[in-house]
Amino acid sequence: MKLIPGAMVYYLVGLHHGHEQFVYFISMLFISVFLVEGLVMIIANMVPNFLMGIIFGSGILGVMMSHGGFHKLPSDIPKPFWKYPLHYISFHKYAYQGLFKNEFQGLTFTISNQVTSGDDILKHLWQMDMNYSK
Repeated sequence: MKLIPGAMVYYLVGLHHGHEQFVYFISMLFISVFLVEGLVMIIANMVPNFLMGIIFGSGILGVMMSHGGFHKLPSDIPKPFWKYPLHYISFHKYAYQGLFKNEFQGLTFTISNQVTSGDDILKHLWQMDMNYSK
């Protein structure tokens, strides 16, 4: 079900042309959809009203998405409540890091006659922890 739209997005945007990176991209997309559906099913079982379940589910996913590391860098997230529990609980953090590592690791970029590696971009620009694999 996710293979055709994922292939269209993956190759139209011009991401890696390797099969290993494509399989990882599709599997991460598939797992993310499963996680979202599972979270919404848990909320639907706890809330008796259908509309309130949709509202609570959307709110929780919105908060997790905004603190997952894509909209705000980890150093910009306020620390007391938002970073330590929410940033590390959010599955978006791990999905973003996996997808960015899938795309940038092992590449080199030439920006105004200066060679930059993909690992440096991940470490310094996106502030990702490079101690574990994608």
